[in-house]
Amino acid sequence: MRDCEEIDKDLPVRQGDVLRRHGHSNTEFYVVISADCDIAQNKLGEAGVGCLRMLPLRDYVLSDLALRSAKRALARKTKQLSDRIHKIRTASDEDCLPIGVERLSAWISERTIGDVCVSLKVNMDEEKVLVREIETIQQSRRLLSTQSEFRAIDALRTLQPQPISRSAQAKKLVAEFGPKDLPLDVFFVCGVPGENHLGFVVDFRSLTFIASDRLFTSATTARGEEFSFLRVGRLVATFRHALAQQFGFMFSRIGLPAEYEREREATFSLTLDDLAVEES
Repeated sequence: MRDCEEIDKDLPVRQGDVLRRHGHSNTEFYVVISADCDIAQNKLGEAGVGCLRMLPLRDYVLSDLALRSAKRALARKTKQLSDRIHKIRTASDEDCLPIGVERLSAWISERTIGDVCVSLKVNMDEEKVLVREIETIQQSRRLLSTQSEFRAIDALRTLQPQPISRSAQAKKLVAEFGPKDLPLDVFFVCGVPGENHLGFVVDFRSLTFIASDRLFTSATTARGEEFSFLRVGRLVATFRHALAQQFGFMFSRIGLPAEYEREREATFSLTLDDLAVEES
C-alpha cells in the first residue's frame, strides 16, 4: 500500500498534499497540515497554508539527525572534560569551585592547550590525556562550524573512542534512529510519486506558512511564477489522518507549562515510592 498518491490537477489543495518548491536548485518539500475546512473556506488569512518541512531521508540523517546527535555527544564530552579538570583542581585545593561546561568551552577556546595544562600544573600522564580530549573537542567544534554536507557526521566520528569511517558512522546513526522507534517529532513517508528520493521525513518542529496564491496543482501554471510550490502528491487518507493526529499530539505536549511537567514528575515519583513501600 502506498502512503502517497498522485492527485488530479483539477482538485484543490487540501491537507496532506505534498508540495515541491518549483524550479529551485535545492529541492524543497513540504506537506500541508492546515485543516481542509479552513482551506476550503479561506480562513487562513494572510499567513497562508500551514505546512511542515519534508526532507529526503538521506538529507535528514546528514543534517538534522546527525547535527542533534553530534551536539549531544559534544556536550557529553565537554562535561567529562569539565569533571576531569575539576578533579585535578580539587586534588590541590578542596575548596575550589567546579568550572561550568559553558565556561570551560570558552576557556579552552581562549587559551592554547599548553596554557591550559600549565595553569593546571598537571603531570605528563595527565597532560597527555588532557591534550587528547581538548584536541578532540576543538576539532569537533571546528567541523560543526563548516558548511560541509558531512560536517555533523565527521564531528561524530571525531568523538568516537575508535576510528570509524563516514559510512560506518552514518549506518550507526540510522540504526540508532530506527524505523520502528521513530521520535515523536517526525513522521516517515516511504515515497512521493515522480520523486527519486528513497523515503522522506516530515519534521513537526519546522512549521511554516505558504501564501495560497503561491500554491499550484499544475506545472504549467507554476512555471511562470518565480516563487511557487507545485503539488506532487497527496498522502493517502490513513496516513494523512495519522500525520495530523501525531502533529496535534506533539504540539500539545511541547506547549504544556513547565510547572505542570514538574508536578507530573513529582507525582509519579511519589506514587512509585509508595508502591515500593507497600511491596517491602
